[in-house]
Amino acid sequence: MRELSRELLDAFTPRGEMDLVTDYAEPLPTMVIAGMIGVPPDDRPTFLRWAHAILNLGYAVTGGERAARAAREYLAVSEEMKIYLANAMAARRTRPSDDLLTRLVEAEVDEERLTDEEILGFVKLLLSAGTETTTNTLANAIITFLDHPHQLARLRREPELMPRAACAWSEAPANPIRSDAAVEL
Repeated sequence: MRELSRELLDAFTPRGEMDLVTDYAEPLPTMVIAGMIGVPPDDRPTFLRWAHAILNLGYAVTGGERAARAAREYLAVSEEMKIYLANAMAARRTRPSDDLLTRLVEAEVDEERLTDEEILGFVKLLLSAGTETTTNTLANAIITFLDHPHQLARLRREPELMPRAACAWSEAPANPIRSDAAVEL
C-alpha cells in the first residue's frame, strides 16, 4: 500500500498540487482492492470507474434524470464486470494465482464452490464498500491534520507516532464530521 501511495503522490509532485479526493483518496483504495483481486495495473482505471458507477447508484432513490443515468451506468458496469470477471475466473481456474480472486474461485461453502454470480456480488460489495469508506477516512484524516498543523508538525518530527495516530483515527466514531480528539497524539 505504501508503494501505491507513493506512486500516486509522485505523479503530482511536479505539479505541486493535487485534488486530495480525486487524485489520491479515491484511487488508492481502488488500487489496493484491484491488487488484492489480482487485477493488472493497467486495468485499475476501469475498477475506479466501476466503483463510481456502483456508488452513484445511491442517486437512484432521488428520481429524475440523475437517477436514471445512475441506474443505466450501474447496469452497464455490471455487465462489464460480469464479462471481465468471468474471463479472470476462467484464467484462475486453469492457472491459479496468489490473489483473492483465486481464493474465491477455489472457495467452498457447504462443500459447493461459489457461483460466478456470488463472486461477482462479492467483488461489487468489496469494491463499493472498501472504496467509499477508505476514501472518506483518508480525506477526513488529512483534512483534520491540515486543520491542526501543530499535530501534523509533531507527526513529522516524531514519525514513530504514526501507528498511534492511525489507531486514534481508526477508533474515532464513524462520523463524517469528526471530533478533533482523534488528532491529539
